[in-house]
Amino acid sequence: MVGAPGIFDRADKIADHPRSLRVFRHILLGLTAATALWGCSSTRRVPAGERLLVDNVVEVEGKGVSRSELDEIIKQQPNEKILGARFYLSMYNWPDPDKIAEARARKDAARDRKNERRAARGKAPKPYSRTTAEWLREVVGEPPVLLDSSLTRRSSDQMRLYLQKEGHFNGEVTDSISFARPNGRPYHKPKARVIYSVEPGRAYSYCTISLRTDDPTIRGYLREAWPDRLVMEGDRFDADVLDRERTRITNRLRELGYLHFTRDLVQFDADTSAGDREVDLVVRVERPGPPRRKNLTGTPEGTIYQVADVEVDLRPRQRGKSTIPPDTIQLEGYRFLYQDRVPVKPQALLGSMFLRPDARYQQSHVDRTYRRLTALRAFDRVDIAFDSAQVRRPDQVNAKVRLIPART
Repeated sequence: MVGAPGIFDRADKIADHPRSLRVFRHILLGLTAATALWGCSSTRRVPAGERLLVDNVVEVEGKGVSRSELDEIIKQQPNEKILGARFYLSMYNWPDPDKIAEARARKDAARDRKNERRAARGKAPKPYSRTTAEWLREVVGEPPVLLDSSLTRRSSDQMRLYLQKEGHFNGEVTDSISFARPNGRPYHKPKARVIYSVEPGRAYSYCTISLRTDDPTIRGYLREAWPDRLVMEGDRFDADVLDRERTRITNRLRELGYLHFTRDLVQFDADTSAGDREVDLVVRVERPGPPRRKNLTGTPEGTIYQVADVEVDLRPRQRGKSTIPPDTIQLEGYRFLYQDRVPVKPQALLGSMFLRPDARYQQSHVDRTYRRLTALRAFDRVDIAFDSAQVRRPDQVNAKVRLIPART
């Protein structure tokens, strides 16, 4: 078990069972009091040779990294506590598994006999239901979280990656397992704490930032917006900010007509040999792959597209490919397709169409068109696609807007 579910998730799980809340109400008070007396019973179902994970401790030397974010990285969390007691673990431990099996066998046998009689009378069989002990163990209870050293190592590795993403390239993380309480007294039961010691060191910052791309048009557009970039000389290296910068560049170019430009065409090279805790950053805008295929000039990814025609398909759902040609309406440059009758007047849709025939492609026009058409609530489905199969020039695409009318 990697982590414990939240108290509200568990409450929803309990409420899903017809008799759960009633049984829970009767036993909760007594079991809560008993839980306080059963502190020593938290390890009663821990197998021989295993240890119950009771705590994770993250020790950070200095400042600069978030202890709470490091804690979220840990792959294995102890059993949940309520008012200082591991209530759900106690509910799991309390029923005896052997007695549960015996009760299950008796209940199954009784149900089988009843169902035979019900079948003879033509009635439906009684469904399977848990015993009270099974309900306590399987619905309310939470199995013990046993220390897993492989998950501890994975947690340390993920913390190191986190430090690197935050610019702490020389950061160190060590983990150790303690069989003693924080005050130094050893546990008398098979319990363990995991201690993560984090030494982030000083973070790296940007010394120089440069742009590299073979396409002069793209270079010009990005240079115009270079003052708006999210990474500046002197800033701390931060992989999350770089990811947002990748999104900013992608959105700008798609807004300028680069239909096929995607995020993976923006890469970053960070050279940490620049100086004392400094990084020389190169922003590469190019195609992935071998050097001979990296250039963007003359490729679909490096082309500014024009929307030639906009086709709006209003036909209902069809099984298979229809052999009946659709009816068409031409209105203000748009071509509307329908079958037999028009489900929505084309004139009423024009105010929601921001994709324009014979206009440059813009991602915001696609997004606004989709949002406005969806908001009409007249369609079960809205799809927008682009096709370059039947165009006059290689820098043109046709827009196809598929609107499946809502069922009435």
